Amino acid sequence: MNITHGLRRALQVNAGGLATVYGDRRRSWREIGDRVARLAGGLRSLGVAAGDRAAVLSLNSDRYLEIYLACAWAGAVIVPLNIRWTPAENQDVLQDCRPVMLIIDKAFAATGAALAEAIAGLRLVYADDDAAPAGMQGYEELIAHSPPVEDAMRASDDLAGIFYTGGTTGRSKGVMLSHGNLMANALSALAEGLFPGTATYLHAAPMFHLANGAAMFSILLSGGSNVVIKAFSAEAAMQAIERDKVTDTLLVPTMIHDGGYMDEDGFVYVVDRIKDMIISGGENVYSTEVENIVAQHPAIGQCAVIGIPSDRWGEQVHAVVVPKNGAQTSEDELIAFCKERLAGYKCPRSAEIRADPLPMSGAGKVLKRELRRPFWGQRERRVG
Repeated sequence: MNITHGLRRALQVNAGGLATVYGDRRRSWREIGDRVARLAGGLRSLGVAAGDRAAVLSLNSDRYLEIYLACAWAGAVIVPLNIRWTPAENQDVLQDCRPVMLIIDKAFAATGAALAEAIAGLRLVYADDDAAPAGMQGYEELIAHSPPVEDAMRASDDLAGIFYTGGTTGRSKGVMLSHGNLMANALSALAEGLFPGTATYLHAAPMFHLANGAAMFSILLSGGSNVVIKAFSAEAAMQAIERDKVTDTLLVPTMIHDGGYMDEDGFVYVVDRIKDMIISGGENVYSTEVENIVAQHPAIGQCAVIGIPSDRWGEQVHAVVVPKNGAQTSEDELIAFCKERLAGYKCPRSAEIRADPLPMSGAGKVLKRELRRPFWGQRERRVG
């Protein structure tokens, strides 16, 4: 099996059924099938050969779903880029996987242009509703002017995509997943009764992320409908759920890997953290990754990163540092230093510069619970 299996099946048994909804734009599986075959032809005309990498840097849209399918249809390997990374982080990824093409939307047009200057031979395709900027190939023009091609029919063992990790232990790593890998996961979900063909699935989580991808590939196999919002907000999600009669979605839990309890009615209450992870605005932030960056500042002798309460984000990243003897720094300087090296959501939003050493355990580890205590006070919950 491969990624395009579900599309081929939908074209056979439900060609007139609703495939995608994006705002007021609605397309059937027949329309999606034609656009995907033409887009695949367009990718080939631009030099994308079987096994070549095609990267994507874009907010959610119905086009993102088409790109996943068209890359597979053309025999290419999709590389979804993290929209919350800095240009430097994405450049590092592109230099690692060496794509021949980068597909971007309006939100990342400037970033894409800068990346194309830094990566030799990188072609840009502009996938949005307005005209393509100079030097970029228009996505809709590519579809309109390219004849459809036959499905490359990639084998189960063929590489389907490269999905980059969060870089929690250093440099982000590209995880190479085959068509069989992705389809096995999707079939497992379907076997559990999830995402049936009658489902209307809301893509609220980022489409570059495999958390959403796991559900997306299942829906593609079952032939359900896909409702897409550009980016998550509670208001946008609720409007889509009501307007489009959404039956299924995947939302990032408020907390992952935490301590808690279940009451007699079956409600689960999260009360404390098992692993040292901060969840800010639904994104996982590993404190060690941030600490590794803070520690690179020449003035820093000791550092620890913790999550503190935030009305807006649930938790926000907070750094506690001890300067080296005779060295000086400031909160603004530390935050600016991190912003040059980390995605915005990973950067400390506040910092404490202290003279006293950090509290340590007998084993020589920083006692982060002692650093958290002043912020969380007497709250029953010690996570956001």
